[in-house]
Amino acid sequence: MKDNEKLLRSVGIWRKKPASRSESIGSIAKSYLGGKSREFKRNTAVVDVWQDILPEGFYEHCSLASISGGVMCLYVDPGPYMHELKLISGELLDHIQERCPQAGIRKISLVARKGQAEEAE
Repeated sequence: MKDNEKLLRSVGIWRKKPASRSESIGSIAKSYLGGKSREFKRNTAVVDVWQDILPEGFYEHCSLASISGGVMCLYVDPGPYMHELKLISGELLDHIQERCPQAGIRKISLVARKGQAEEAE
């Protein structure tokens, strides 16, 4: 009986550990970003053009939120800035399409920033 107990204990103690399946976060990030490099280059060009064509008075009142599926989404302070940007968005879109045709931007979508009215009061 003692031999059996020893044998059972030794089996539990000397189990082979499974191989590690973990991967470093750096290699995962590199793999992900490597697959997205073409998209990043396109979007970087749009951001650069956007900074060039946006009228100076708007820098503090709007920001580029996202670029996805040919739609460039902007967060804009509500009120006169939203209205003015709606009026010139067609012209801005033409400039972006002319200077960054590879980005495939077809539309500019404006979204009111939340919380701006409370901050102003």
